[in-house]
Amino acid sequence: MEPEVLVLDEPNAGLDPRGVADLNRFINSLSAKYGMTVIFSTHDVALVPEIADYIYVMDKGRIVACGTIDEIFVQPEMLRSVRLDMPVLPKLLNTLRENGVEVSMAYTVADTEESLLRAFGKRS
Repeated sequence: MEPEVLVLDEPNAGLDPRGVADLNRFINSLSAKYGMTVIFSTHDVALVPEIADYIYVMDKGRIVACGTIDEIFVQPEMLRSVRLDMPVLPKLLNTLRENGVEVSMAYTVADTEESLLRAFGKRS
C-alpha cells in the first residue's frame, strides 16, 4: 500500500523482548527504506529513544511538551506531572553524574554501553 504516514497505538504492547526488538528494527527501516513517517503512541518511555526522532508528550488530549529526545528527557518534573518517568538508562547515567562519574548522556543501550566504557577507560 505504501502509505506516507503510518500511525501505531502502543505497538509493543504484549510483545516479548525479541518481538519488541524485531518491531523496533522494522519501524526504523520504514523511514530509512521508504521515507515513511511513523507516528506511535506509547507509555513505554524506554521504547522512545530506540525509534523516535521527535516527541510529543500528551496529557488529557493536550500536547504539554514537544521536542527531541535530548530536550524532553531533561525534564523529569514535566514527565512526572503526566505520570511518566525517565527511561532507566538516562536515569542511571544522571545518578552516576550526580556522584561524580564523568559519563556522557545516552538514551539507547548501545549509546549507554559506549558512554560507560569510555568513562571507565575501556574505549577511546
